[in-house]
Amino acid sequence: DGFDLLPDSEKTGILTFRSDIRLDTNDTLDIQIGVNSGTREDGYYNDPIIPAREANTLSHFQQILWRHVIDNGEELQVNFYHNYRKHDDDFETEPLNFGPPVGLARIPLSFDAIEQRFDLEMQHTLQPDKDLRMNWGASGRLERAQGELWSNKDEFIENSIFRVFTNAEWRISQDDLLNVGIMYEDAGAFGNHWLPRLSYNHHFDAKNTVRAGVSKATRNPVQYEEYGFQAGYVN
Repeated sequence: DGFDLLPDSEKTGILTFRSDIRLDTNDTLDIQIGVNSGTREDGYYNDPIIPAREANTLSHFQQILWRHVIDNGEELQVNFYHNYRKHDDDFETEPLNFGPPVGLARIPLSFDAIEQRFDLEMQHTLQPDKDLRMNWGASGRLERAQGELWSNKDEFIENSIFRVFTNAEWRISQDDLLNVGIMYEDAGAFGNHWLPRLSYNHHFDAKNTVRAGVSKATRNPVQYEEYGFQAGYVN
């Protein structure tokens, strides 16, 4: 329960599971799954168009991470996860007067929505020299969303994102550390981006460090920002 003047109560049940499996001396497998479902109130009291009501939600996720330790600080890992969310919210307005020839009519509305994300990433970490550590990797992501009232379309809207990245950490001296990294991102409908970063750390002593850094980042729009289109029709 939240605000007295808003229908915003929520009841959710959650179940999660995690297992860390050591396959052998060099390989581990981490598995996580979870699900939650419940009801939540939405809308407004005494609102004829968006009335107080109860909606149902269901979401679940699965993740599996494989780590393979090679030798001398070298490691390979592959991570996959999937997220799913479903929102069921169908209702009718109060009787609305549209005048002749329609007169009073209840308008059925549906805020139903389904969202999904699939993500796969590979990362390789290595240490070619005692003062140099590096990693590189690549990932791919598919995002899907469907909700007719949100996009004015019945089919799923999809977008794929692909990334490759690398980073190097060079210990120049006992007190100086340099980090250089870059990522290339093909964000599908949201364009392509080069995203560099550079940072430098200097340790004055065991308790004092100064760090300077510069980086470039982008935020991809959520799908509603790019494709959102809400419309209502009365026949």
